[in-house]
Amino acid sequence: MTDLHRRAAAIAVGTALLAGAVPATAGAAVLWSADHETVDFSQWTANQGRAIFNSTTGGGTAVAAISDDVSRSGDWSMKMSITGATGKHAQGVRVFRRWLRSDGRPVPLPKEGYYSAWFWFPERVQTVEWWNVFQFKSHNGTESKPMLSFNVGNGADGKMLLYVFHKRPDGSGVSYEARSEKAARLPVGRWAQVEAYLRRSTATNGKVNNDGRLSVWVDGRKIINRTGIPTLQDPKARLHWSLNNYTDDVRPANPTIYFDDAAISTTRLGVRSAGTSAGQNPPPPDSITLGRGTRAWRTGLVLAKKAWTQNFVTTTGRQVTMVAKSRNTTGRRAFVADVRCGGKLVGRGFGRRGKQVRFSFKRPPSSCVLRFRSGKQKVQYRATLAVSNR
Repeated sequence: MTDLHRRAAAIAVGTALLAGAVPATAGAAVLWSADHETVDFSQWTANQGRAIFNSTTGGGTAVAAISDDVSRSGDWSMKMSITGATGKHAQGVRVFRRWLRSDGRPVPLPKEGYYSAWFWFPERVQTVEWWNVFQFKSHNGTESKPMLSFNVGNGADGKMLLYVFHKRPDGSGVSYEARSEKAARLPVGRWAQVEAYLRRSTATNGKVNNDGRLSVWVDGRKIINRTGIPTLQDPKARLHWSLNNYTDDVRPANPTIYFDDAAISTTRLGVRSAGTSAGQNPPPPDSITLGRGTRAWRTGLVLAKKAWTQNFVTTTGRQVTMVAKSRNTTGRRAFVADVRCGGKLVGRGFGRRGKQVRFSFKRPPSSCVLRFRSGKQKVQYRATLAVSNR
C-alpha cells in the first residue's frame, strides 16, 4: 500500500468517526457505485477494463484525475478538466461504465435502472452550442453511437440548467427540457445530484420499438418524463453510461467539473443518499457561505493526526480574508493551514498556540477552500472568514 493510499484510508476512517458518515449507497439496491475513496479509477475499471476516453484536438487538453479539492462523501472526488474549447475543436473527458458483473461473469447494464451522480461546478459557464456532462450511448459491438446526451445550457438569466438531447435511430434529434428553468438549474459552488431512470427499448423483427422510458431528476426535482420513446440505436445494442466534460465551445474555454458518489441501482437513490435529507442538499460539513460585507466564525472539529478537513467559502465580495487560529495546542508547528482557489494554491502557513495564520487575496472566479492539517498534537481550530468590498 502506498503512502497516498494509507493517507486516504486514514482520512476516510477519521471522517467517518467524526462526522458519522454513511456510505452513499446505504439502503439502496445498488448494482455498482464509485465514491473514489480508492484514490484511483479502479471502481470504474473493475470488471470492464478501460473507462477513460479523452478527445483532444487543436492543442486542447483533457484530463481526468482523482482530487481532494472538494468531496461530497469521504475525502476524494473525480475531477475532469479541459482546455481549448474555443469553438474550433471539440475537447472532452469521458469516463464510462459499460458492464456490471453477476456470478463472476460480465453482464450488460440493466434493462431498466437508475443512474445517479453528484456534480460540483466551480464557476458559471456560458454554453455557446453544447456541453455534455452525462450520457447514454448505444453500442452494437462494433460501433458506439450517442443516444441521450445530458447537456448544460443557460437560462434567460444566464444561470446554468440541464436539458437532454435525444438522437433517434432514424437520425433525427429532439431536445427535452424542463417546464421550469428554475427546476432544472445547476448551482455553482455546491453539490447537485443528477439522477436518471432509463428503460431500454425492446425490438421486433430487427426494429427498435418505441417503448422505452426516460425520467430525470435534478436535486430530487423531476424535470423530464418521457415514455414511448426509442432508447436504443440498434436492436442488438447494449447501453453504455458515462460522465463527461465534453464540448467544443464554452466560456470560459477551460471548464472543470467535479463528480462524486456515482451509482447504478434498481431503485431511486434520491438526495437521501449519503445521509442527506429529502429535498435538501446541504453544503459539505463545516462550510460557510458569505455574502458581500459579512463576517462569520466557526469552531472546528478535533482533528486526528494528519487528518484534513475543509471549509468552503463562496463570496461575492472583492476582498477575502481567511484567518486560522488554534487552541489547546503545543509545539512550534501545531497545524498547517492553506487556501486553494479553483484547485490552485493561494497561500500556506504554519500555526501554533496563540498564533494566527492569515490569508488575504482578491476574490477569484471560483470557490476557495481553507484547509487545516494537524501536526504531532491534536488540534482544535477556529477560523475567521471575512469579506470586504475593498
